[in-house]
Amino acid sequence: MEPRTSFRKAWSVVYPILLYYVINYLVVLLLAMLTQAVGGIYQGVFAAFIRNHSASLSAGMKGIGMLAGMVAAIPAWKQESGTKLPLAGFGKREDTTDSDRGRKIKKLLIGSFMGIVTALFLNSLFTLLHVTESSQTFDSVAAVQFSVPFLLGIVLYGVVAPLSEEVLFRGIVFRRMKRLYSVPIALIGSAIFFGAFHGNLVQAIYGTIMGLFLAYLYEISGDFWVPLCFHSGANLAVFITVSIELCKLYVFSVSGCIVLGVLLIIISLLAWKYKIFK
Repeated sequence: MEPRTSFRKAWSVVYPILLYYVINYLVVLLLAMLTQAVGGIYQGVFAAFIRNHSASLSAGMKGIGMLAGMVAAIPAWKQESGTKLPLAGFGKREDTTDSDRGRKIKKLLIGSFMGIVTALFLNSLFTLLHVTESSQTFDSVAAVQFSVPFLLGIVLYGVVAPLSEEVLFRGIVFRRMKRLYSVPIALIGSAIFFGAFHGNLVQAIYGTIMGLFLAYLYEISGDFWVPLCFHSGANLAVFITVSIELCKLYVFSVSGCIVLGVLLIIISLLAWKYKIFK
């Protein structure tokens, strides 16, 4: 039954976000307490292992928390998509021929590349404008994020985070707002929720801009894999670039920002002209 009052509509949108956040937080908290307790009982080698691998353990807990939050949101996903699991039928069109599969692969590759260029351009622009220097919270969050071991970071930021966040913000929040309100409200509202979810002003601005891209791509493509690949490409591009000093020096420069900006405009125009995502 559709929510009839404004409050019910708003609550039906906010509730999955709160549920995801609470479950995520509780799971991470319980894992941290368990690790600390085990370290206290088995001191010595195990305690030293915890100290020496704190970044890896923290990343692993964070990933498990994200997945737990996503699992908790599956009933809402089912209500909006009609499928029981997030991976059971992301797109609304099934590919049945080699030509269809080829077009879909091309679409996903271009979506990933667009995510890479968009994320690097925004990060480069924010760096040049000194936006990142305005938030101490962002500095502390970034320090934790980029202290993760490289391979674990690839899995966490390239797979786990995009999947769980896309299920929540595009698969549930965007679709629900679109059903209850309108497409423009869903585009803007889901993007704002996505930005605010990141918890500090710099990432809120960045997340809102990226959220608009993600929701728009989902709307015009009707294929959940498109924003998922865009999100994954964006996360991996930033994580890898920041992890490699030479890449960071070039990308976060005036020339790098200009090249990325021009490239983003060209890709966007070509995608629009040839209706790549439709």
